[in-house]
Amino acid sequence: MFHIAYILFTMAIRIRARILSSIVKRCMSSTVVEPSVAVNHMSANNEHTTRIFRTSESNPVNHGENHLNLFYTIPPEVKQQLFLHGGLPKSFEKQVQTFQETWQAWMWENNLISTYLTLWICFWIPPCTCTLERCKEVANSTSKEGYYDLPLDAAAWLLHFKTQNASLLNKLNLKVSQEYVWSKREITKEGDPLTELIDLGLNRVKYASDIVVALIKEIKEASTSGRCKTLVALDGFNAFFSTKTRIKSDTKAMVLPPKVTLTEAFLDITKFDWCNGGVVLTVDELASCDERTGSNFPMYQLGRNGFEHLDPFVPVQIEEYNHQEINSCIEYYLDRRWLQSPKAKTDEGRKELAFLSGRNPFQLMKVCAPL
Repeated sequence: MFHIAYILFTMAIRIRARILSSIVKRCMSSTVVEPSVAVNHMSANNEHTTRIFRTSESNPVNHGENHLNLFYTIPPEVKQQLFLHGGLPKSFEKQVQTFQETWQAWMWENNLISTYLTLWICFWIPPCTCTLERCKEVANSTSKEGYYDLPLDAAAWLLHFKTQNASLLNKLNLKVSQEYVWSKREITKEGDPLTELIDLGLNRVKYASDIVVALIKEIKEASTSGRCKTLVALDGFNAFFSTKTRIKSDTKAMVLPPKVTLTEAFLDITKFDWCNGGVVLTVDELASCDERTGSNFPMYQLGRNGFEHLDPFVPVQIEEYNHQEINSCIEYYLDRRWLQSPKAKTDEGRKELAFLSGRNPFQLMKVCAPL
């Protein structure tokens, strides 16, 4: 077993749009590509040679140096399994429908797909801003005085977790390690299947938030004991340490993140008191509810409490597109007819697109849209 590695993605510039800033992740490849590895695309401009931008290898587990800077297509059945109930940004979903395929996974999805294909439990947590700013319902906690539940959001997360890991949960046959009493009539006994605990949260939404807390405790216990391996993927982690939210109590007072049951649960899974898993987090100034725009460094966005909560962690900075990456992306847009301007097929046109977008993936998508 190995200790959890905390990987914290920092922002290179302020215009990164949440995790969309890495909407097209680098798949591993080299400049020398074997014919069997990639699909060629011949530019319509006869002045240019054949450019290679896509690999036919759809399993990221098999990607290596021969796949760097190339796109790959996510098989429909894998997308259906992992993202049936959400997980992809709306703007990315629109492109999926436009291009009629789910092309190369951006950073989050690449981690999840690799994890899914290597039989790890995927513990995906949606952008924290969605939980704290766009919650569907607020209720007083049934177990802790002064805390607040988000029952509908908790139930939606349980459904997503169950769908993503359905086959693996059935195969592992994980059991509940202790008894949980929800009411006089509703009790989860020690030794019950973990799936029954999840189903209870779906059927009795009132207890969904507390069941998320219990589920996280059980997953940590199962991972530590070696019964499973778990990857936690969490976007906009710094939102949990904001000084503002849009959650209101019965008295219309603002509810801070520490008083939200789901916040407590998701912070618990990011502690380093368990092993046999990994935690991948992002820090994004756009995820902060209190608009911390003074700096995009983790220490500033997380604050002292958030930074100390994660410490020690491994920081990883996501750079902008390099020359090969931006050319592959432009070739893909040309191939999908998203980019139709003849000038985009010239070297000068590509340089202009790189300059206007600052080599930022999200900005490149916006710049190319009207062209």
